[in-house]
Amino acid sequence: MKNKRAFFFSTDALIALMIILLTVVVAYSIIKYPKRESNLQGDILEVLSSLKIGEINNSYVQTLISEGKIKDLNNSVLEQIGEFYVTDIPTAKSLGSSMLDYLNTSENIGIWYGGVLVASKNSSSYENAKNIEVERQIISGIEAGGSVTGYSARAYLESGLKTKYFYFGGYVGDGNISVIVNYNGTLKDVEFEIAIDKDFDIYLNNVFSGHYENSSSAFSPKKYNMTAYLSNFSMGENILKFVGDKLYIAGGFIKITYENPEQFETSHKHYFPGIEGLINLYDGFYIPSQLNTLDIFLHLKSNYAVFLTIGNVTVFRNSTNDEEKTITINNSQLSSLLDYSALSEKTIPLRLGLENVSYISTITKQADVFSVTDLSGSMCGTCSGVSCGWSTCCGWNCNNCNNNQPNCESCGGTCEDKIYNTKDANKDFIDIVLNSSGNRAGLVGYESDVQDSDCHTLSNNTASLKNKVDNWQAVGGTCICCGINRAVNYLNNSSSLDKFKSIVIMSDGAATLYCDNFDDYAGSGSGGSSEEIDRRWAINASCHAWQNHSIRVYAIGFGSSADENTLKNISACGNGSYYYANISNLVDIYKQVAQDIIEATYSEQTIEVTGNISTILYPDSYMKFNFTEEAAPYGLITTTENKFSDSYTGSFFVPSDSVVLETVVISYSGPRWTSNAKINNNSAYALSNYGSDFTKLGDPYAINIPNFLIEQNNIAEITTGIYPGNSTEGSEYNKIISTLVRNMTSYSKISPLAEGCIWHIEFEDGSLLNLSIPVGYIGAENCYYESSVQSVSNENDAIQLAVYDLLELLDISPNGKLDVKFTEQNLQISSSEITGIPYVWSTEVQVRRWW
Repeated sequence: MKNKRAFFFSTDALIALMIILLTVVVAYSIIKYPKRESNLQGDILEVLSSLKIGEINNSYVQTLISEGKIKDLNNSVLEQIGEFYVTDIPTAKSLGSSMLDYLNTSENIGIWYGGVLVASKNSSSYENAKNIEVERQIISGIEAGGSVTGYSARAYLESGLKTKYFYFGGYVGDGNISVIVNYNGTLKDVEFEIAIDKDFDIYLNNVFSGHYENSSSAFSPKKYNMTAYLSNFSMGENILKFVGDKLYIAGGFIKITYENPEQFETSHKHYFPGIEGLINLYDGFYIPSQLNTLDIFLHLKSNYAVFLTIGNVTVFRNSTNDEEKTITINNSQLSSLLDYSALSEKTIPLRLGLENVSYISTITKQADVFSVTDLSGSMCGTCSGVSCGWSTCCGWNCNNCNNNQPNCESCGGTCEDKIYNTKDANKDFIDIVLNSSGNRAGLVGYESDVQDSDCHTLSNNTASLKNKVDNWQAVGGTCICCGINRAVNYLNNSSSLDKFKSIVIMSDGAATLYCDNFDDYAGSGSGGSSEEIDRRWAINASCHAWQNHSIRVYAIGFGSSADENTLKNISACGNGSYYYANISNLVDIYKQVAQDIIEATYSEQTIEVTGNISTILYPDSYMKFNFTEEAAPYGLITTTENKFSDSYTGSFFVPSDSVVLETVVISYSGPRWTSNAKINNNSAYALSNYGSDFTKLGDPYAINIPNFLIEQNNIAEITTGIYPGNSTEGSEYNKIISTLVRNMTSYSKISPLAEGCIWHIEFEDGSLLNLSIPVGYIGAENCYYESSVQSVSNENDAIQLAVYDLLELLDISPNGKLDVKFTEQNLQISSSEITGIPYVWSTEVQVRRWW
């Protein structure tokens, strides 16, 4: 702060002011002019601009000085009123009024700053004036938001908290699982997110560190926090071990937060997880640039042959004869087997497992299944064997055949009531499906369209479902696609990824209507559509159900009029089976379909073995890469997580002033394989490039996106499958984890204050932080950067403005939640007082006289 000098002329200054003003007033009173030609306003302006505030021995001025509100006693009165005008309007008005109180005049006089009336002494209102005279003066460095003495603040993160991830593979099992967690710095937080099948304990460096419950499914991970056990960690390498009954982890990560001033470093090692039980690993790895050399070190104990496949090339196959051994596969061996160029800037699937064991597990899954039944007019009862058609001989209530059997027989025929048999078949179907715990059944009846009254949502309430079946009536046309689309919609809204989802579509004829889209349940084209369009829409609805939603479609052709060709195509495109039924065996066919659904199997990544087998992969096994690496640019490193918006896609934003260091898309593929990953519609990963038998290939959980594919606005897409061409959704819990480097420094504009406030801050993970900025701030002002409100308390405070701008930089999303965590010690504030600034703006002061 600069030195200040105060000058006090207890009476001289006031006498001088009084003499000047009195002389003007007296002279004005004595001399008569035809017009008022007094320059009272000019004289007042001149006095206020030349008289120093420190020369005023007024009690009010002295109070302002003693309170520290007046800091520069060399300011002119005009400048001091102006400084208060931009920082404290009430005080500006009080000081102005205090100065005008010395006037002994009946003239109307007022002082305006920048169009704002600061003080006046008058006997009549300004608004009613007929004559106004104005004297003006420009004061540089005064405006709303600035002052003669300005402050500029800089806010920055001196050493932001680092975030580091340790990724599991798409499937890690089966047994106790361990991983190396290493860091260099001060640990602040540890949390992890995994999809795990059973409850487990954690041992950290052989010390018990908590019991935890399993996640709800392989597609729905659970988050865990280890804050209570931070003291069990130590700087350097830590062994985190998951202990339970034949555990497997179907994707996940460990996330640590720690303080470390070092810049970003790309890892040159890929560690394998430790497995004590049955070595069974589906994983992947990434080389960010041109691979030069590769070495692999496996620390094993197994009496079974262990194999390691990189991409589609098996680089190791051997047993240790139940002895603990360290095996080195050097660069010379690997370079002769692998194309290093094909491994560069790609995520490569990696498979480590045991020879001569089964990796296909027949597992009965809980099923959600819809029976989609033809209720068209052709399902009415008919009198088979006669040619009367709909004559009076056969004209009965079509839904009540049994009561009309004698009438049919009198015509020489046999009553066939399709809707009656269909109801019996659906009831048996419901009983079989719901006989297995956890299964649910739903109903869709279709004709020219789908009526809500003919549908029942997924349920395990047998009575309710059967009651719906009893109320079915046969009428109208045949919109097969309407029925399939409605069932797909029900399953998408009510079922889940870990269920076996299927549809059983039954029809006794050909499609007579088509759908305008896959959300259409009403049917279109009656009277004008071609049979080809109707059939194609029926088939396409099934293709859409399987290819886009993993809903398997079975088809039943009922009776001699069924369009078997279309129904066979429906089942083929829906990855289901086709069945033919007549009136006598319809019930049995429905029972068979129900049983097939119950026993539905598909490839899993778990091992099925017999006998007492125990193998160990030690967690100090790793792959070592040497690749061309560019130095990371200087700046603050930030890591953000963006959750997918649905089970297919997610988006993330890269600020224009950022450099992308790493982008990882994580995929919870469950028992399936992550088959494809795209960024901005460009392929970043395709498992089918490495083979058609997915069970022999790895399943990466973390898929790195090459930097050259990243744009400012990005959309990532993940699909899963069990074989090439089988493409379905992943998990809504998938995320994009991006690491950026940015210049995280903000500067305020030149402002009249530099005090600070208490900040209330919300982070992306939901945590809140309240802190005083700067650290020594003892005031009561509150500022906010939360999802509900982002505001400062004083827009003329340089420190508040600088901090607000910094928080905006840390809110990468942006959504009012900070993506980058920090502590009070990380956030640094510097401010400087700046005087004599050649401001490019100014404030006009006016003294007005009116009558």
